[in-house]
Amino acid sequence: MSESTMLNQQRLRRRALPFLTGFLFSSLFAGMALAWVAVSDARNEGASPKVDQRELSLRHAHNLRVSSQVLSRLAGEAIDGRADSFEALKLEFESMEQAIAYLRESEFVTSTAEFSEVSSIWSRMRMDVDAIMDARTDVLSMYESSDRFILAALNVEIRSTDLIHAMFDNGSAASQTFIASQQVRLANRMAQRMSNIRAGTDQREAITRDALVFAKVLEGFRVGNPDFGVVGLSGGALIALNPVEAVFRELEQAREGTLEVAPKFLQARSSLEVLSGEAVVFLEQANMLVDSIYDSGSLSAS
Repeated sequence: MSESTMLNQQRLRRRALPFLTGFLFSSLFAGMALAWVAVSDARNEGASPKVDQRELSLRHAHNLRVSSQVLSRLAGEAIDGRADSFEALKLEFESMEQAIAYLRESEFVTSTAEFSEVSSIWSRMRMDVDAIMDARTDVLSMYESSDRFILAALNVEIRSTDLIHAMFDNGSAASQTFIASQQVRLANRMAQRMSNIRAGTDQREAITRDALVFAKVLEGFRVGNPDFGVVGLSGGALIALNPVEAVFRELEQAREGTLEVAPKFLQARSSLEVLSGEAVVFLEQANMLVDSIYDSGSLSAS
């Protein structure tokens, strides 16, 4: 080998040495980094699930506190006749079901007295929610029919007042105009009774009784009714009776519609009252459940 060739090889070795050294250091560093990640992952595989489960348990317990109050509010809105609230109530109900199901399997809550109370109260609440959701059709029909009834009752008052004026003009006896004025009051009372039914007071028998009395007097104004002391009308007063009879027929149709759905509506209204009270107790127990989960690990309540 010539001297010039040996010199060229030495120069190439000197130039390649820094690159080889850098490559070796880079490979060593990468290997150490991968080893650190592997160790870290191994550690996390052992610790992360418990931490995650505790945090998820806390999150579900927190959500239960809020959802219980939202559920109660939506149930009230649904019973008040808001159709969209029934769907929202269903979604909130399903969300709480999922949270309860998760907590039932969580090692941080299953054995706690607080969760036992939460689960027990929820069992009762879900029955009330089911009753409300099952009554959706009847509830909405109740408001539709009762709205028509209240409007018809108002029209009965107006037409009965017109009848009184016609009776005065026709020279009817004071006793007869007094009876007609009592009809106005009776129509107003029936409207009030219907409002009470919507509020949850069962006045179905009373409203039926009022309607029967009104119908008997109305019939008496046309053909006479000695038992009620009513004398048959004539002339312009008899003509003014026609509109009263027409609007009263509308009232009767609406009354029949409300009485048909009233039983299930009143049951749902009763379920709402129970649910509202249970939601308050549920919130208290859910607060205690959250505290017990905090106490079960290293998480701080702050």
